[in-house]
Amino acid sequence: MLDENLSPVGRGVFVRLTTNRFSDQGVPVGTEGLTLYRADDGRWRVSFAAAYVDLDESEFQVIGALLQSRGVVLPSLNGGWLAIQPLSELAFLRSLARSQAPAEELWGRHPESSDFLGRLEFAVANGAIAFPVLWDRERQLKLVYFLGSPDHVTHTFPQELKLNWPDPELEIGGVVTVDHDRPFGKAAELDVTMRNRNSYSVSARLVVPASACKQASEGLADLFPAVSSDDLDYG
Repeated sequence: MLDENLSPVGRGVFVRLTTNRFSDQGVPVGTEGLTLYRADDGRWRVSFAAAYVDLDESEFQVIGALLQSRGVVLPSLNGGWLAIQPLSELAFLRSLARSQAPAEELWGRHPESSDFLGRLEFAVANGAIAFPVLWDRERQLKLVYFLGSPDHVTHTFPQELKLNWPDPELEIGGVVTVDHDRPFGKAAELDVTMRNRNSYSVSARLVVPASACKQASEGLADLFPAVSSDDLDYG
């Protein structure tokens, strides 16, 4: 029975496993995970640190919400996630107020209609960090292309990846690897560092299936105001 005071089941919702039938996969009862999507049979694909599991709603309990309905999450096979969610202009200004820094001080300008007003969130075993972001078309395209690239690697492994981000707030580098002993053999092993204006930082390696990277790229193309599906043509 779901607690009506918590978020309803949806994509990007934290849940706790209430069955022990997946213990042989390293996912015992009580393990916490993140919902990814609902399959045609009505079961939810949930990401745990040890595995992806398909669950009926009776087999987990909702314990919290991560994303707004249009947010994009990059889940890791070894636990943790990187999330990008949109904010309304009002919510964006409130978030700035909590950070005690005006937009001009953080980015040197006011938001424009083509900018993405959002919130960047990173949570892993050794810490968590989140802050508002203002991304122009250049940054939007960089992230869409970067996350779309692992799925296009077809021959040589590992292949180095690097996101040439123009600001110190986000650093991502890593390699594309294939390991048939893990779920989703082809994955991007990403070394992620996020830091806020006070120099507090969180770093970790995320192991993200190449298919999840592609889904995130497509989701961001739909989410970002200055990017469209036409920009996904890698030609």
